[in-house]
Amino acid sequence: MRHFFLSLVILLLTFSSASSQVRNLETEYKFKRYQLVLDNVSWADARTAAQAAGGDLLVIGSEGENTHIYDWLTTQLSFIRSSTSGVSNGGGAIYVWLGASDEDQEGKWKWVNGVDFYDGDGASGSAVSSQYNNWGSGPLGSEPDNNGVGGQDYGAMGMEAWPTFAAAGQGIGEPGEWNDIAATSRTVYVIEFPRDTTNDVVLSPVFAESSGTQSYIRIINPTNSNGEFAMKIVDSSGSVLREICRLGVNANTAGQLSMRTIGSGCALAESSADTLSISYTSDFDGYVQHVVWNPSGGSLTNFSVCSKSALSANYLTNVHSSKITTYPSRISVTNNSDVSKSFQLDFVDSQDPSLVVGTWTSPVIASKGHGFYSIPEIESALGYEVPESGGFHYTVQFNSSSTGGTLGHFVDNLDAGVVTEFTARCSSR
Repeated sequence: MRHFFLSLVILLLTFSSASSQVRNLETEYKFKRYQLVLDNVSWADARTAAQAAGGDLLVIGSEGENTHIYDWLTTQLSFIRSSTSGVSNGGGAIYVWLGASDEDQEGKWKWVNGVDFYDGDGASGSAVSSQYNNWGSGPLGSEPDNNGVGGQDYGAMGMEAWPTFAAAGQGIGEPGEWNDIAATSRTVYVIEFPRDTTNDVVLSPVFAESSGTQSYIRIINPTNSNGEFAMKIVDSSGSVLREICRLGVNANTAGQLSMRTIGSGCALAESSADTLSISYTSDFDGYVQHVVWNPSGGSLTNFSVCSKSALSANYLTNVHSSKITTYPSRISVTNNSDVSKSFQLDFVDSQDPSLVVGTWTSPVIASKGHGFYSIPEIESALGYEVPESGGFHYTVQFNSSSTGGTLGHFVDNLDAGVVTEFTARCSSR
């Protein structure tokens, strides 16, 4: 009878532990949706099923995404344990498949979206182009180690430390880290579904790097929090060159990226098209500008044609400092009020908001009148010297003490003999 009661207590404790978790097989993070599938299958079968469902196996591009996915899977651990068992060639731990493998070439790790992210084995390996990775590493070794009969060519996230006989922190990997396991392994998997682009802003036409005309995309985050910008890039025929590319955007910055930089960073597929469309969104309320430089004509123009223009805001970015001599910027200040007055404008560096240029006070402007001011004269009035390193662009806005005005930004194309407007921009989402 005593043994019966002990068995009953153990059964109740086991049931209580399993039932304490709520079944939640889906989550979202930074524009992507994920679904946990509790089928105990090989990597190849998991990928076939994921693609048949309209997605693909899980691709992890940042520490934040890895943490989110691991934390979510931890809430489903009782269900995962009931669907699979420890992987013997993975130190006996429970795993979830990742969309990563080096099956094509040993030591050349790729995500299923074609992005190379890690080169080499174990402690001698290294990230490719600063791509994120989270391979396990500890006193007993470093992953990926290709340690198994027939090799280990497929990535998986450990849901517990491995090898399981080692004390915490004394093995190879910890929960949430990655291991390479064999093709014969079987475990559960996560489907990552394509980003929903239904409500994206569409920016077009954007000149491809190969066109000879150079497009620059300015991504402007005026908020006090770091954010992310997600985009889909297609050519003029509709061919998808990259389904999703995500870029981090620091708080209070206005970065400028060439299409060469975007093409390299986003690993765009080949295309013969001269023009592209960028479908995008962000997790912050900001702006996007498309600037085009024509080397043969020497002109710089604002090409911000998009499906959702931003409302006019007295917040100018990427205003050229005096270091950009061929394309000097000028600022217009319009007095919308019924009295003559001056306005105060705050200037900071667009790429480094901690670099405060100063607060400039305009001359008195008549009611309903305006002033047109060059950046060199404003720098001189402030007594500001542009630093030798950086310092190419300013962010400009009214000081909190100034109301009733409107700002505009214009660029002189000295070689082309024209002035172009740079105030217009697109919404970031």
